[in-house]
Amino acid sequence: MSGTKYRDALRKVLISWEISQASLCRKAGKISPSMLSSYLEGSKDIGTDRFCRLLNAIPSGAQADFYALFSPESTSPPAVERSHN
Repeated sequence: MSGTKYRDALRKVLISWEISQASLCRKAGKISPSMLSSYLEGSKDIGTDRFCRLLNAIPSGAQADFYALFSPESTSPPAVERSHN
């Protein structure tokens, strides 16, 4: 799976869970907000270790949402109701 998909998924989760880049970096450690910003913009790679630190620093529900972006059929139904017309 491409790094772009991971980057996009992380960006979506941060927005939907209203997690600031600064607070995430404080929790994750060893990554600056400017480095995270560059990564999310696609201009810098942060490597697997730092990415895992970021992912482990977000709430478990946000982690579940992140993984659901890659295999939505294996997770619980989305919070948004769908029309069955």
